[in-house]
Amino acid sequence: MSSPIRVIIADDHRMFADGLLSIFHEDDDIQIIDVASDGNAVLEKLAKASCDVVLMDLSMPGMNGEEASRIILKNFPETRIIVLTMHHTVDIILPLVDLGVHGFMLKNSGRNELKKGLQEVMEGRKYYSQDIRKVLERKEEPGNQMRFTSREKEILILIYEGLSTAEMAEKLFLSPYTVETHRRNLLSKTETKNATQLINKAIEQGWIQVRPRL
Repeated sequence: MSSPIRVIIADDHRMFADGLLSIFHEDDDIQIIDVASDGNAVLEKLAKASCDVVLMDLSMPGMNGEEASRIILKNFPETRIIVLTMHHTVDIILPLVDLGVHGFMLKNSGRNELKKGLQEVMEGRKYYSQDIRKVLERKEEPGNQMRFTSREKEILILIYEGLSTAEMAEKLFLSPYTVETHRRNLLSKTETKNATQLINKAIEQGWIQVRPRL
């Protein structure tokens, strides 16, 4: 009998993590060895005990999933990473695919598909769920070529929501200096001069979803 796949869950939503713990509790092929609530925590856990696969959320406080994935791929090359997220726009997916993550799935994926994804990456193949494959197939469509990091995407949405630098820093557990750096990078990358131009262009190009005002 082969050894079970050893998995660390990196997700700050405990209810979601508990759900994964529950569905794999009696699965002889999958062993959830730990849960981490942010990128720093998962790196600390990997330094103490190796695992086969990290199920990585992207939007976590402090060090987010993309930043953690970058470090894991460099410092723990034997560890596979499957991104689990509800965000599946092209500007979220492509930077992670380019980075070299081993799989990308939506959080509403079923147990059987998640298990299949774990087995596929352990056999040396990439695994993308059907919705992710559709996005990758559309990656050349007009308006979708701009690539943002997950942190830039978070900052862009918060700018759209009207938060100040200080409010963004508090919400994302970052320093105001780091937030300002991301803001400058967004303006440079999008060739805009201020927040108003940035948001107008983001809406026009479909980089953010406009929510109706209540």
